[in-house]
Amino acid sequence: MDKKEAPSLVLDTTGLKAYGEGEWCAKRYGGKSKWVKLHVGIDLQSGKLVLAEVTKEHTHDTACLGKALSKCNHKKGKVLFDGIADSKKCYEICERHNKELLTPPNRRAIIWEEPEYHLRNEALKAIKGLGDDELARSIWSKLSGYSRRSEIESAIARWKKLLGGSLKSQSLESIEKEVKLKGMILNQMIDQRKSA
Repeated sequence: MDKKEAPSLVLDTTGLKAYGEGEWCAKRYGGKSKWVKLHVGIDLQSGKLVLAEVTKEHTHDTACLGKALSKCNHKKGKVLFDGIADSKKCYEICERHNKELLTPPNRRAIIWEEPEYHLRNEALKAIKGLGDDELARSIWSKLSGYSRRSEIESAIARWKKLLGGSLKSQSLESIEKEVKLKGMILNQMIDQRKSA
């Protein structure tokens, strides 16, 4: 893939454990732990976080797509997201921000006639042409540049290794502040590593 065509944003979500008021009781007596969903986005060129937002655990993974794109420049580029983003709504959000959504079409996908879905239709045709199996999806992933999505998984692993997989805050407002602070710490570490 040509450097000029490199995707500019990769998105994913993960769960973080949040210690609520009843955490001790939950641990002792077998109650349910509290979780929040962390939405993470990185710029592939810089490797830095452009999005670190928390929502309640049952929020859809694509809920912060518009917010992530509004924090990016409006230059043409690509957004890599897992297959959950294969919806007309997600394609429309990306188009409004001058980005192309690169996501694997679901297994029962059909061609969408509207011209704004050309990238999705090309992906679908390529996967079907390569055999429409796991190997075909793997080959498409490498050829299209979608395989670079693994960098977001590395970023999430880095977050959990360095900053932990749980949060100390209890209220949603405090959790949001803690997540923003941890995101700033990771970005600062990336800057330090590049300047060293």
